[in-house]
Amino acid sequence: MALRQVVPIFRQKVLPHKWFQAAGIAALVFVIYFVTSKGSTPYDHYVRLSDAFLHGRLYLINAPSWLELARIGDKGFVMDPPGPTLFVIPWVAIWGLSTNQVIISMLVGSAAVGLFWVFATQLRWSLSFKMAMTVLVALGTNFWWVATDGSVWMLAHVSAVFFLMAALVETTGKNRPWLVGLLVGLAGLSRLPTFLAFPFFAYTISRGTSGRWGTIRRLTIFGFVLAAMGGLYLLYNYGQYGTF
Repeated sequence: MALRQVVPIFRQKVLPHKWFQAAGIAALVFVIYFVTSKGSTPYDHYVRLSDAFLHGRLYLINAPSWLELARIGDKGFVMDPPGPTLFVIPWVAIWGLSTNQVIISMLVGSAAVGLFWVFATQLRWSLSFKMAMTVLVALGTNFWWVATDGSVWMLAHVSAVFFLMAALVETTGKNRPWLVGLLVGLAGLSRLPTFLAFPFFAYTISRGTSGRWGTIRRLTIFGFVLAAMGGLYLLYNYGQYGTF
């Protein structure tokens, strides 16, 4: 059997599946993030907001003076979008206000790097290039600092990157328009400017479709879900401030 016939079989039967590879990479990145982090942050808005959500409130009560909030009487409104609370609420449900937001930021950030590995694998990049780009994403940009800082603004950024990486995995995989729209929307609900990534994902959704109506249908689904996510943010604003 020729070598070029053996190599694909070896890769298929011996090398771990891309998701196991991604999990291992994420674990390694988390260790690096953990040993280089500052440990905690006083700007744990999302821990406090998650606690408020669990108690049926959209605002903080008697929040510390150093938190950047929109304050009305004893109510403090977190001005940043609420998307990152999806990662924080399960921990706050167990540990309450003692939850370490930085640990969550590092977990989400390292998971985002793992998703990038899956995305790169689905693009069929060479192993060396894929490894180089993964190292660059994890350790060669300010994402390293952002993930290990874990404050309110940084966790929002990490959360947005996670959802965008997940959207890239989906659009290079099954490319389901509703799921891509949901993931891009969740990125937008983490940091609002990432809503502006929609033209790229609309383009990827439209590629490879058969016929004009198939393209229109897929783009409509994507646009509807993304608009619904934007609508949720407007409703959140209304719930907080009485205005969209």
